[in-house]
Amino acid sequence: MFMAAARTLAERVSAEDLAQGSLYPPLANVRDVSAHIAAAVAEVAYQQGHATVDRPADLLAYVRSQMYEPRYATYVTSR
Repeated sequence: MFMAAARTLAERVSAEDLAQGSLYPPLANVRDVSAHIAAAVAEVAYQQGHATVDRPADLLAYVRSQMYEPRYATYVTSR
């Protein structure tokens, strides 16, 4: 599972990132990269028989649907 996570992280680094001297994808892509890593790790869990639920048809889409998405309310106060 660790190797799947590391491999997936490496795959998410673009040639442009490397040309700029970055070893990791931009922080702005953290949610997308995290979803891909989670899906890759889950795939290993399914392959090794560790999962306790049926495998979703689209594992990446399922992972994304389960991710917390911070939404901050904007409060307007009247004076």
